[in-house]
Amino acid sequence: MIEAELTRLWIESLAAIPTADWRAVPDIAALPPAVRADSSLWADRFYTPEANPHARPSDVQWSYALAGEATPDAIRYIYRVAPFDLDTIETRAFAAVRLKLRAPTAATIQEAAEQILLPPESGKPWQFTFPEAFTEGCRFSTNPASSPLDIATWEDLVEGGIRAGAPYFLRFKKHLQRAGYPHLPTWFDAGFRARA
Repeated sequence: MIEAELTRLWIESLAAIPTADWRAVPDIAALPPAVRADSSLWADRFYTPEANPHARPSDVQWSYALAGEATPDAIRYIYRVAPFDLDTIETRAFAAVRLKLRAPTAATIQEAAEQILLPPESGKPWQFTFPEAFTEGCRFSTNPASSPLDIATWEDLVEGGIRAGAPYFLRFKKHLQRAGYPHLPTWFDAGFRARA
């Protein structure tokens, strides 16, 4: 499967989660310990301290959705990192950070990236190669020559695009010790799934 198709399938799998399937929880503590630990670990790698949802749990609306036939196990966190309103969906393999911007521009998307996304170890902000116009379905990337399938770690690539009129960033849960990505419908354990 080529990278563009994988990314498209992942983004569309999130959009396919029915609104009624999202179940609100009072806080992150209501989710399985392994999911909380995984999410927290990657949040420390993906987000600036100010944008880390685990560092400010009382300001975040948490929910989850169990995997369906064509959708993954997922958690969702809606919160604000001024001046940006974020609607993020996270799975075992990636996190999609959606920005509620009505008229995205390269400047506002770059500003959001610098405020929300933890830069790589070099400390230099992520620099995106943007399309000429932000039209529905367009994509942008910090490393157009790379793909989620061939990167070594999460620091090698951030992708983004426009879906349903809103820009998003896509962060990949990739590290050196693991080839590929985990199976998306198996993030929640059987006990949690039975109780949900």
